[in-house]
Amino acid sequence: IDRGAEIEVLNTRKLRQGNLDDGAFPRVTRGEVVAARKAIDDCVFVSDRVEACLVDIAHAIRSSPKVLQGISTRSLVLMIPALQALAMMRGRDYVSVEDIVRLAPHVFAHRMELAPGSGSTHEVVNACIRTPIETLSRATLSRQAVSR
Repeated sequence: IDRGAEIEVLNTRKLRQGNLDDGAFPRVTRGEVVAARKAIDDCVFVSDRVEACLVDIAHAIRSSPKVLQGISTRSLVLMIPALQALAMMRGRDYVSVEDIVRLAPHVFAHRMELAPGSGSTHEVVNACIRTPIETLSRATLSRQAVSR
């Protein structure tokens, strides 16, 4: 798209969106949002091993020579409801390894600063999650094997 066309897209964005106050979308109250968050928190289990995996990911990111500024503990806290929501959307009542693999690059990549020439943040996150994810996967598999 050329520069003029791109500027036109930006200038006409409100026309394409329409009037958002016309009642086309149902209103969601603060109470409904809080109730939905509580329902997800009550219904989607997060194991201690998942929490430990997240902490191990954070430590791997922080100790990577490619990372100047690692992720915060707050980002781990905020990752949990995101993982729970993804699990629920996928029809599960528990957070899985696949949820972490799916969300980690998107949630953590913009919360860190890389050293110059280190590649993309997604690549660094994917490299840093590898060992903690393998550890969690092995622990999950061994637990399932014992329970059978």
